[in-house]
Amino acid sequence: MAIPLRRGVEVLAYFLENKAVTLKQLLADVFPDDKPRSAKSYFHQFRHQLRENVDGLEIEYDGESKMYRLKSEIDIVWDVSELRAGRIMGKTGLFLPSSGNDWALTLDRALDPYREAAGVLQAV
Repeated sequence: MAIPLRRGVEVLAYFLENKAVTLKQLLADVFPDDKPRSAKSYFHQFRHQLRENVDGLEIEYDGESKMYRLKSEIDIVWDVSELRAGRIMGKTGLFLPSSGNDWALTLDRALDPYREAAGVLQAV
């Protein structure tokens, strides 16, 4: 998958963690420092790129609930879910260290007990 949008991984991770969200919630959490118009445009560009480049994976909109959700026809193995289940995939480090957004930092801190239980909590 080669989607030329640098924040795409964060958007995907956000949907894996939150399942269904409003556009307002997504923009506030993932793009808090961006102009709303630019953030909205980026998100919709990402949705288009994802649909065009990754078969079986898209972010769909439900007009009734006014929420977006990740729709997947492929198996997605997400290391956060694996860690929560007591399994470790590869090296366990900080969650999205390049993000700096509150939602990502909060999730990273919430993973500490799982890292500790797995014996991989690193001293900071």
